[in-house]
Amino acid sequence: MTDEKPTPQKPDTDNMEVKMDFEILHYSIDKEGQWDRKMLKNWGAKEIVNAQTWAIVQERIDEAKQKVLSGEMSPIGFFMVKCIMDVKLCAQFTGFSKCKVKRHMKPKGFKKLSAEKLQRYADTFEITVDQLVTLEEQLKKEPKTVA
Repeated sequence: MTDEKPTPQKPDTDNMEVKMDFEILHYSIDKEGQWDRKMLKNWGAKEIVNAQTWAIVQERIDEAKQKVLSGEMSPIGFFMVKCIMDVKLCAQFTGFSKCKVKRHMKPKGFKKLSAEKLQRYADTFEITVDQLVTLEEQLKKEPKTVA
């Protein structure tokens, strides 16, 4: 039995058209106290929600950095967090089984990866193999932030 699975095709983001004038279904209470539904193009809370969401993503990235530096997580796990990927999605893009991705997220499993497997991960994360294998050294060079 093989762990090889077809790799999903990435969208052509260079030629992708993004429609930014979408409408959002907004619920409110009208003057009679009844629920009212309206399609609105401008929804003020979306900026707040987006800012909060990216703050959560940044917290997870910071936690992943610490796990890499403490030896709890491999660079695979860090880049999965940074690319907002779960094990299933990473497995689909790399063609590895979910079990193997989980194994590669551990430092011990990461150290055993062949150059070809490292290249598959690097391609998935859109980085170089060097960036992948030298992540810990790169993180150690980053200036410490004060909370």
